[in-house]
Amino acid sequence: MGLGRSSPLHRLGELSWGIPSLVRALSPSMDSFGEIPLVPSSYYEQLGNLVETSLRLSLPDEELRLRLALYLLGSGSKEDLIAALGCDPGELLDMVRDNVPLVSFSTDFSRFRCLTDVCSDALDACLASLSASCAMLDSVCPACIGVLLDRGAMARAASLFALPHSDLAHGFALLHATELIDIGNTEVLGAALENIPFADALAPDYRSVLRSAVLELGGRAADAGSNLCLGGESSDRTGRCRDLQLFLEAKRVLGAKGSLTRFEESGWTALGRRLLAHREVCDLMVEGRFSAATRLLVANPVNAVEARVSSALLCLDLELARLLLGDAPAAEREEVEAASKLLSSEGVAGLSGYVDCLGLVRAVLVGAAEVGVLAGRLISQAERRGDSLVQLIALLAGCVTDLRTGAVARAGVRATLALAVAKRFSLDYLARIATLLSRVARFLLGETLAMREGGARCDDLEEVLMLVDEVTLPEEDAMVMGARPAERPPREALWVLLVLTEGMGTLSMRLEEAAPLEWKRAVSAMRMRLTSGGEGELHLCGGFAEGRLSLGRLGGGRGAPPIELQLLGGFELLVGGVPVLDGRLEHRNAKPMLEYIALQRGATAKRYQIVEQVWPECDYTTGFNRIYQATSVLRAAIGEMRPGLDPFVIGRSTKAITLNRGLMGCDVDEFRLCAREAADGTGDERVLEMARRAERLYAGDLYMPSVDATGFVAAARDELRLLYTDAMVAGAEAALRLGKGRTSVRLASNALSIDDMREDAVLALVRALKASGRNSEAEQRYRRYAGKLIRASGMPPSKQLRRAVGDASGGSRRTVISDAVMA
Repeated sequence: MGLGRSSPLHRLGELSWGIPSLVRALSPSMDSFGEIPLVPSSYYEQLGNLVETSLRLSLPDEELRLRLALYLLGSGSKEDLIAALGCDPGELLDMVRDNVPLVSFSTDFSRFRCLTDVCSDALDACLASLSASCAMLDSVCPACIGVLLDRGAMARAASLFALPHSDLAHGFALLHATELIDIGNTEVLGAALENIPFADALAPDYRSVLRSAVLELGGRAADAGSNLCLGGESSDRTGRCRDLQLFLEAKRVLGAKGSLTRFEESGWTALGRRLLAHREVCDLMVEGRFSAATRLLVANPVNAVEARVSSALLCLDLELARLLLGDAPAAEREEVEAASKLLSSEGVAGLSGYVDCLGLVRAVLVGAAEVGVLAGRLISQAERRGDSLVQLIALLAGCVTDLRTGAVARAGVRATLALAVAKRFSLDYLARIATLLSRVARFLLGETLAMREGGARCDDLEEVLMLVDEVTLPEEDAMVMGARPAERPPREALWVLLVLTEGMGTLSMRLEEAAPLEWKRAVSAMRMRLTSGGEGELHLCGGFAEGRLSLGRLGGGRGAPPIELQLLGGFELLVGGVPVLDGRLEHRNAKPMLEYIALQRGATAKRYQIVEQVWPECDYTTGFNRIYQATSVLRAAIGEMRPGLDPFVIGRSTKAITLNRGLMGCDVDEFRLCAREAADGTGDERVLEMARRAERLYAGDLYMPSVDATGFVAAARDELRLLYTDAMVAGAEAALRLGKGRTSVRLASNALSIDDMREDAVLALVRALKASGRNSEAEQRYRRYAGKLIRASGMPPSKQLRRAVGDASGGSRRTVISDAVMA
């Protein structure tokens, strides 16, 4: 039709080639832009009718064979036609070009293309129209299958097996067995293996492995002993037999069985390298080494264009590693969905366990409601299929769901079953996870836990287990443990902490309080990445008091405002719970202006004040114009995510700009309320509750903007640091009076992290340490503080502090100073 790709009618021309009946079939489906979002069934019906009409029986056999071969091949070269027909079609090509509009040729007839190749469903729609001709000319279809297999068009070749064909096609299929399996088609090979002459022509070991692969990957049980050759020598050690063995290894992973394929330095095909990488990645991930698995996957990139089983396995591996590390998506959502669809297809139903595992892990991490139903179904289904690894993961997922929904007794049973499965297959990492969940269930049932058995490991999971021990063991046992978890977030095991801090009652609350600040921030960021995506909406599962706590989780059930500004520990603007990209706010000094207004009393600032703070080099006229530009940047960024939201109220008469408090909340306001009530409140329970809330909100010091001309933000930062310290000291004292020694130690330590010379904080810490039986540590903290104080002022600590540490008996002022200096 002469339409370029830029033409709005290009797609119409591409599908119809100007044939009137096809144009009429497509026209009703065109949108206002001339595009065809979905090809209608009427188009396929018309195409099938045209193909059937063009293969009329009145044609000479030679021309009929040529037309049939053209339609079956779809596209290709003249050499392909010669191979399919067994002769040169010669002048028949001129006749076809002049009389058959469904076929086009290059000017020298070296290339051709048919309408049966213009879209993925065109051939399938024409199979019924081609069937009669294939039955009559029974040598054409097998020959075309052979040509397609030789040039790598596996999917099209597999479709042709639905047509009448001779046994010769089975021979071609057996020669390309690994490629057919890699597109997810084992049905064709199953039929080919039933063809005794061709099957008997294969080497015995190759035939045995192929039969095992077809049965296992197709979701059927293999014959007893059919895998025995995997461990022995093969007559075809390089190439096809080894690729088939690696397909079986992919199935063995799901069964939690060890590898039987011997590694060799060379001789691997491209397919073999992909399957070998998959096996090695799986071995790393069941050991909890997700970073190493990711590095291996990055070194073996996936070709997303190819619909291959081996590529689909690597795609899901990368997505699973990404989930467990809490990284940004490793692949496009469409790629993951396509890979999942291929591995769920009937031809490779035996590998569908990979899709099940990914679905379970994703559902557990984002707190999806359907986890329980999915896990319950897969536990029994995986056991029937022999997929012990899937069964184990389903048991663990079901256990997590039970812990979150209060079915703690059943959670304990599932954890015990999971531990038994993990031990049976020597899956040490998963056994440790099962043991952890079992101990959590016992803790939530009110049992007193004993110290963990076995030596400590030096890995990230051990760091999380130490934190869990700290909050679940009796205080005397927790003190015996000694070292606390490191400040560095345990990246390989953050997913465990994310799971445990979601909806597990007392345990989640205690972990909120005890986790180091950097861990909280890391879990918060992980949850944000995992739960945001798709439609741009964030579905928080709620619960963990991370470094950047959502405002809606503080006020006794009231919902979060549509817009949230978080300034403690960094700058973040959220709309509907979804963070605005930082790059959208880096223009026109939008961030410094927004922070300045938010920190003002009543979130209101005069325009001249804003100019003096943010644009001190400008006169007022220019500055007012820049205020307008900055507010436009913010309105545009917010409007893109939630149209109609305007965070600003402009006072024309007062010449002030106010943030709409009904639409926007700020964590600084929430923090001030909680911290002041903690510092000035009455009642130890209430004071401690407010101190804990202030602790959760204070993810770090107030964000310092790029411009702070008047020093207003720096002064606010110092004020908030002081307020935080006051709240932590008050909370530590209240916690000690309530008998919560560990909480008191933590809150007092928080205060000293801001101001290490606050004597009331040192006093609270010393008292809490001594009440917890940590006398030597209390003595060390006291002497460290006393030394600093004396060197700075020449004065000893107060009598009250010295009495608290036991240093007042018989000690003169000079003695105290001397001891402190020597320390």
